[in-house]
Amino acid sequence: MSGVAPTESADLELMSQDYFEELRGVLARDCKMYKKTLECYQYAQFLEYKDKKIAEAAPIYNQLCDERNHAQSCLSAGMIALNTKGAVGGSGAEYGPLAFKRFDQACSQGEAKGCQNAGLLMKEGGHGVSKDVPGAVRYFDKACEGGERNGCYYMGLMHLSGNPVGDFVPDKMQALIHSSKACKLGHPWGCANASRMCKIGDGVPINLEQAENFKQRYLKIQQGELS
Repeated sequence: MSGVAPTESADLELMSQDYFEELRGVLARDCKMYKKTLECYQYAQFLEYKDKKIAEAAPIYNQLCDERNHAQSCLSAGMIALNTKGAVGGSGAEYGPLAFKRFDQACSQGEAKGCQNAGLLMKEGGHGVSKDVPGAVRYFDKACEGGERNGCYYMGLMHLSGNPVGDFVPDKMQALIHSSKACKLGHPWGCANASRMCKIGDGVPINLEQAENFKQRYLKIQQGELS
């Protein structure tokens, strides 16, 4: 019996290779011949993640983003520009503006992660992107509205900081609202911040019961019982 498993494993590996080769062919055909948006996106994903051919995936993402307003492609194009520092699908040292442009396009098409990433670039600044805290807040707000927990967390954090910047005036009640939403969406530090605010009355009424509820949710998320 000990000799069976390796044979089965080899057969499965071969079947997997055959399946992926067939899938690659189908996606490539449907993208190149029939110009199907979803299939082109999936083909680019295949090239990026399965084949590790990022340089071939990037132009497909860029084209889908510019010509078809495909939100996920805009997001992927932005991530490639950011992660490769402009070496692929970018412009060298000034890769920030291209990444920001793609994230902004994704955000405009309803992709909440695009809003979050655009906000992070504006919050930190650098690499050709101007620091703009009020602008970052607007992107985080859109990300949170779209159900992106990190966007809610960053909104809570910005309001919690207590530092007015430009036309942005922090509001502790808004800090609690956004931290609470981040917590409900599964962000542990959103729970931690909400719990702390309720426990000590940091700009909001003390509510020990709520503080304990947020704490327990924090612990369950950290232990993998909730997500």
